[in-house]
Amino acid sequence: MAGRRFQDLKPFRERNWRFILVWQDEFTNGKRHRKRKRVTVAPATIPEREIRKVAAEYLRPMNQGLSLTNSAASFVSFVDQAYRTTVMPLLAKSTQDRYQEIIENYLRPQFGDLCLRDPTSLTVQRYFTSMANSSLSVKSRDKIRDVLSSILTVAVQLRPAAPSA
Repeated sequence: MAGRRFQDLKPFRERNWRFILVWQDEFTNGKRHRKRKRVTVAPATIPEREIRKVAAEYLRPMNQGLSLTNSAASFVSFVDQAYRTTVMPLLAKSTQDRYQEIIENYLRPQFGDLCLRDPTSLTVQRYFTSMANSSLSVKSRDKIRDVLSSILTVAVQLRPAAPSA
């Protein structure tokens, strides 16, 4: 396994802002690619020392290995590649069919473009609150919640262990 890359970047100034260039892992078609990402740190009016502290705080999760690479995978790719192959076969055929319908009709349109790390409790709560005015029955909304809960629980269980120090 390749070692993590420690990043201690010096912010640079461009016009009225300070930026850093960060290496981030992105997943396309199940393969990891490292790409440079330009991150706005702060306005240029803030002192250099404070800007370096903000940049260090931004980089801390990546440098400590707390930023999990699987969390960068999209919701759809996780469902297609991991959930359907590990969890769905263990369910009854009727349950598999129902879960498949819920994923395709309700979860994929809402969460499909997001990375696994992006859905927060607030975004999920907003999604279910918006369903309150829909014509769906309470049982249907509850089943959608159960399927989403199952997917996110499996995502947490299948994440790689944090590297030991």
